[in-house]
Amino acid sequence: MLSVNEKTNCCAKGGRRGMTFVTWLLPSTLLLLIPKCQLCVVAYVTVATGLGISVSTAAGVRAALIALCLGLLIFALLRTLGRFRVSPH
Repeated sequence: MLSVNEKTNCCAKGGRRGMTFVTWLLPSTLLLLIPKCQLCVVAYVTVATGLGISVSTAAGVRAALIALCLGLLIFALLRTLGRFRVSPH
């Protein structure tokens, strides 16, 4: 029979695995779904929020989303390789 500490440790590992999966899945999916043209970004923002944005703003939003996704994927890679640990405290 497992002790209380072993059960807690087991559940904590499962939670970390799930979080690792989400850490990879979320930016990868968003990166795949980012439209390739700025006019599509304008249309998506307009449909989602009801606000119109200019094409140049859409280009900036698209570039920022790509940079954010790539940054999160690099973070996930470094964390998986063990070079960057986030302290649980």
